[in-house]
Amino acid sequence: MFTKLDTPARANWKLRGLALITAVLTATTVIAQRPVATPKAPVMEEAEQSQTANPHGIKVHGHWVLEVKDKDGKTVNRREFENSLQSSNYLSDILAGLALPGPLAILVQDSSNVGYMITDSTASTAGICPASSGTTCVPGLVMTASLQNSGVTLHGQFTAASALSISVVETVQSMCYNTTTAGPPTGTIATCRAATADTRATGNVFTGTAITPLAVAAGQTLAVTVAISFS
Repeated sequence: MFTKLDTPARANWKLRGLALITAVLTATTVIAQRPVATPKAPVMEEAEQSQTANPHGIKVHGHWVLEVKDKDGKTVNRREFENSLQSSNYLSDILAGLALPGPLAILVQDSSNVGYMITDSTASTAGICPASSGTTCVPGLVMTASLQNSGVTLHGQFTAASALSISVVETVQSMCYNTTTAGPPTGTIATCRAATADTRATGNVFTGTAITPLAVAAGQTLAVTVAISFS
């Protein structure tokens, strides 16, 4: 036999039920709004970070601009292209203390090795300017760089004495070695820049490339700019 609740008792049970439902809903809402922890990315070891930063090692780039100009200074042809490191042997010699760097130069030639080498007029051309070839050395190379910069820029020009079809361009680096013993070189970079032929090695090709022949007529000027950078 069931006892019928009076009206106040039934109201009390209703209030208790509503309170219980409200508490459950409130707890569910709080749990839903609680931020989900984002898993942290794994920390790479130092060696892994280094390899990821530059997986291909150090690269040497040469950005070339060649401009052929008439006598009135008007540009009649312009080439712009990239090249890369040709030889790293002498870089190893410098780092190992086996050689001193001499002056840089720009070399442009045709398929018969006839052409021009633009040299640094503030340094000796011994060991860098070919003595017996079809290459004519002309001074006037200008090199610009700044401390802690990522590269250097070389610029120079010449006026062709006769028609020339340029198919090879190079930057050339002269070196000073110890010619008497197998030890490190004597002197300084300054003395290397002023060295004579018997103490300075023949120029080494630094950057360079073959190009589609570029015609330079007699009397025209070829202006050359090379931006060498590292990455």
